[in-house]
Amino acid sequence: MVRYSKVGWWAMRIKKLIQLLHSTEQPISKNVLMGKMGLAESSIRKLVRDTNEVGNKNGFGIEMVRGKGYILHVKSQALYDKYNVDSDGCCDIYNREQRTHMILAYILQANEFVAIDTIAESLEISRNTIIKDLNQVEELLYEYHLKLVRKPHYGIRVQGEEGDYRRAISKLVWREDYLLPTSAFNEFRKTFPFEELRDLLKEGLLSADLMVNAVALDNIARHIRILVYRARRKNFISSEQQYPSEHEEIYIQVAERISDWIGINYNIPLPKSEVLFLAAHIAGKTSLENIEPEEKEIFSEKLRAILRELDEEFLTEFVKDSVLHNDLLLHMLPLMKRLYYNMQLENPLIDEIYSKYANVFVIAFRFSELIEKEYGFILSRDEAGYVAIHFAAHLERRKRMTLERYKRIAVICETGGGSSQLLRLKLESVFRNAYIVTTSTNNLQQFKEQLPELFLSTIPLKESFEGVPIIQIKHLLDDEEIRRIKERISLERSISVKQLTVPMVKDLFKENLFKVTREKDYLQLLRKSSEEMVQKGFAIEGFVESVLERENKFSTVYNHGIAGPHPMKLEGLKDCISITILDKPIEWQDKRIEIIFLINLRAGHLFLHREISRLLLQIIENTSLRKRLTQAKNYREFMLELQVLL
Repeated sequence: MVRYSKVGWWAMRIKKLIQLLHSTEQPISKNVLMGKMGLAESSIRKLVRDTNEVGNKNGFGIEMVRGKGYILHVKSQALYDKYNVDSDGCCDIYNREQRTHMILAYILQANEFVAIDTIAESLEISRNTIIKDLNQVEELLYEYHLKLVRKPHYGIRVQGEEGDYRRAISKLVWREDYLLPTSAFNEFRKTFPFEELRDLLKEGLLSADLMVNAVALDNIARHIRILVYRARRKNFISSEQQYPSEHEEIYIQVAERISDWIGINYNIPLPKSEVLFLAAHIAGKTSLENIEPEEKEIFSEKLRAILRELDEEFLTEFVKDSVLHNDLLLHMLPLMKRLYYNMQLENPLIDEIYSKYANVFVIAFRFSELIEKEYGFILSRDEAGYVAIHFAAHLERRKRMTLERYKRIAVICETGGGSSQLLRLKLESVFRNAYIVTTSTNNLQQFKEQLPELFLSTIPLKESFEGVPIIQIKHLLDDEEIRRIKERISLERSISVKQLTVPMVKDLFKENLFKVTREKDYLQLLRKSSEEMVQKGFAIEGFVESVLERENKFSTVYNHGIAGPHPMKLEGLKDCISITILDKPIEWQDKRIEIIFLINLRAGHLFLHREISRLLLQIIENTSLRKRLTQAKNYREFMLELQVLL
């Protein structure tokens, strides 16, 4: 039986209680908590005691206000924030999306029909709730080409091709932070010699001159582990269609070596279909040391065409970067095999990558569309994440090269003197190839004759110098300010040829694009906000459809209630960000949403998009600021709170 430990179950309720109390500064009565938590009065009292035990070690506590109810007090913001981050992996049984995954993970581990009462008892969820959730379970199964079979007096079970079954198990069952598995599954996982298999696999790939990164190696090893688990229960791949043909013998040889290892350790003779299925996994997640010149050239030309199209759309210079081209080429060859065999690579860092590089995800998703147009294959969000890393590396290289190009820089201070010299010393560590001169505003005329390549000023400058960017900086340069200067310079340099002006992030927020709403439908909110941008002249016709298409393909909802939706392409008329604060949190694809930052930028503003992403990341990491932002009643209050990050 799949059962959740009492610790894990109770931890879910502790988390739910904290979320409820955190959502308001006013006490919540015991009766209200009983209704929202679905618990008796005695259980609420016990839950509060247990929560305070957890809070003593994590910087918070719950107090009873006589005649009013319970209130949350944060004693150490740092400890409280860390607790919230650490407990994010905890499954919330009050959340229908997560609960559906729990039910599905349960039945995927069963090898026969399971009664609904058995599931309800094991998960400690009511029978009626299970029945209501089964429609969503069926929708989720459909994504894996599986179906739910119901049989009176027997229960339910999953039915479909074994390969699809294993994909679902890999994604939905093998997640320790989400589900405690059946005792049989757990025992198998504990005793399986994973490191021995990993070493054998690495050795086999090396001897076959096959290259593989650490993530792909673990991915293949996890597939083999699931293969063994299913094979022990007499579940085998039955079809040999679309698996490697004889001319790809190198992959089959490695697969046969693993098959022999399984036979020795588990006494399971694998049929040919399983060996070919395993060979397909290896082919799709490794690359040959020596690629056939003809095959390489075909992919290379198509890749150049895709990069040229991206350059036209994003005003970039991807096609000129030979490192990017070669890295993508090496990535594409096994990628195309994965797509052909429908074996896309899982990406364990996908959320972290998206948080840090949301701007390059815009490029990666467009790259995915062009791949689909050329080959008819659809990339998953995980695969797009790997592609995004290559584009992120390109932008980092470009930023470094940009800094090295500057040879003459003028630093303007109000009076000059000692503070300007301190600035110069700091900046010399950033612009290692530049001659930096400092001066006061009174001496600006000296630059009329011989212009520098860049002005950095601690005060707003009214004068303009044709063709020379002016960037306002702080008097004291800490690490964050130096990072911001680097990003800003990269943006200025990237658009200087295109004759575009670069707004500051704070200038993107508009009072006529701010609202507080009680709307409960996320997509409907996006539609209304997008239409508003079009009507007010900020966005082009087609913006609404582009935003909704982007959200339906790959969600832009971050953690902790922040969403940063944007269209498929950067093609805005005016740079802006629309702000929507939800009066009450809503959910979309298993994530809570409290504030929506709808982003609309002109072509060429990738670095500006990155600055916005960093701002959203700072909001996500700052619990107290996030709470104050959600409580803002108007634009002025919101910007007053946000100003600390701008």
